[in-house]
Amino acid sequence: MRRSAMVIIDGVLGSLSLSACDGTSLFTPPVRGGQNAPVPAVADSLMTLSATVTYDVLSKLGATKIPNTFGFDGNGQICAPIPGIQTHQQCANVPYCDFRGCGTQRQCINLPSSIGMSNVCSGYSWHVDVTKQGPLAVSQSGSALHVSQGAHVSGKAGLGGTLAQMLSLNGKGFAVDVNPAFDLQATLGPDWCPVISLQASGKWVNNASVEIIGKNCIGLDLGILGHPQACAGPVNLGLADELNRELDKHRAEIPKAAQTAIPCDTIKPKIASQWRPYAIKIERDKLPAVYLNVIPKSAAFSGVVPEQHRLRIAVGVGAQTVLAASPVDTATIPLPSLGQNNAESGNIQINIQAVASYDLLKQQLAQAIRNQHFEKDVPGGKVEVRVTDVDVYPSSDSIALGLEVDARTPGRWFDTTGWVYLSGKPVVAKNGKAVAIQDIRFASVIDNSFWSVASSLFQDQILKALNEHATFDLTKEIDKASAEITEGIAKTNLPGLKLEAGTPNVSLDGIYPTADNLVVVAKLLMPLAAEVTEELFK
Repeated sequence: MRRSAMVIIDGVLGSLSLSACDGTSLFTPPVRGGQNAPVPAVADSLMTLSATVTYDVLSKLGATKIPNTFGFDGNGQICAPIPGIQTHQQCANVPYCDFRGCGTQRQCINLPSSIGMSNVCSGYSWHVDVTKQGPLAVSQSGSALHVSQGAHVSGKAGLGGTLAQMLSLNGKGFAVDVNPAFDLQATLGPDWCPVISLQASGKWVNNASVEIIGKNCIGLDLGILGHPQACAGPVNLGLADELNRELDKHRAEIPKAAQTAIPCDTIKPKIASQWRPYAIKIERDKLPAVYLNVIPKSAAFSGVVPEQHRLRIAVGVGAQTVLAASPVDTATIPLPSLGQNNAESGNIQINIQAVASYDLLKQQLAQAIRNQHFEKDVPGGKVEVRVTDVDVYPSSDSIALGLEVDARTPGRWFDTTGWVYLSGKPVVAKNGKAVAIQDIRFASVIDNSFWSVASSLFQDQILKALNEHATFDLTKEIDKASAEITEGIAKTNLPGLKLEAGTPNVSLDGIYPTADNLVVVAKLLMPLAAEVTEELFK
């Protein structure tokens, strides 16, 4: 009957193994040995590649594309009423008789002169010179880039032909200051080249005119009849419309200058030179270095964003990221076609491995359960067990837990000191940075006499204590592995690129008891931005 009860207990609880202090094997310990941890898997990541250019740099680049001076000419016709003295005669046919005989003849008498007006037309011509004033101004205007260039316009206009001869007119000069301005928006096409749209802002020339005919008066002395006088003029030639029409013809040159301020043949080759895999060396404490290999696969443009002091160009980069023992080939690869996307923060995802020694697990378990005292009343007296030491080691895909106990039984017939062994499966604890041992079971029983007396105590109290305390906090080890990644990124020297990593978020994904250490595979999600520095534009 006792043998049958032990078989039932053995089937329910598993087994317990006890090794006497003199080395005699009383219980069978789980087989030592671990499994191999998998190679870290490739993860898909999204990073933000941004290029920033200060407005000062843009101003200098754009200024080189706008000529310092240029000129143009124009001509037309103008008519003006001109005052003059007009003579008058009165004529009539009158009879006559003389040596010619008799008849009628035409006879005129002079009447008093008068002052009148006559309309005289003549051609005019003008010439204008435009000279840049000050630097090209570049600033933010909402979501657009505001570009303006001050200029001084000077020229000369005058009459030719009969009117100029009549009034003795020479060409007269004029001058005006203008400030053409534009609101510029830009994007990148699928070929990575800037596409510029431009909207003129304000008038170029508000007012420009020249007086080509002054006030001209003419008078007539008629003695006692008085001194009548007639005046004409001044006549102003309005040039604002003409100048704006002519300057409009040159507005096309400003978009070209804006287009070349971020020229395709400068930007695209620079980006293409950086479009390659990157191998970031990650140094690890007491372990061989590994490499964070980043392989870009796709790109989506998220905008040319004017900011307070600079222009930012942001591109979302889809990449594959993996930790590997050797660096990836970093030769340049062809640029993909550029898609369109909204601006968003990039995050890099890496499958990392954190390593925890079994000594660490042993230390944590010892702090929780060593020197604990357990007791229970049984028929014939009391069973008392004190845990004097612990052990933790790998057993295939499980974790073996060893408890060295000092046991006292009723009558002291089965008092003993030795190791009790259990095993369970390591799983991710709920808090995300700890490993819990689940399904803890006793190892195989050899000493049935002792087990028959002590099994209820081990089942009710010691197993419960182990379930409560067989959770191992690996926060330090995981944070250390995470810090090694961020430090490796921060120390990386990539000419023309500045990497900036944010605070990582880590979650455990798998646990593997290897022969030497407990290997924890975790997913690290971390904001990562790569900024194209001005060094790239030199």
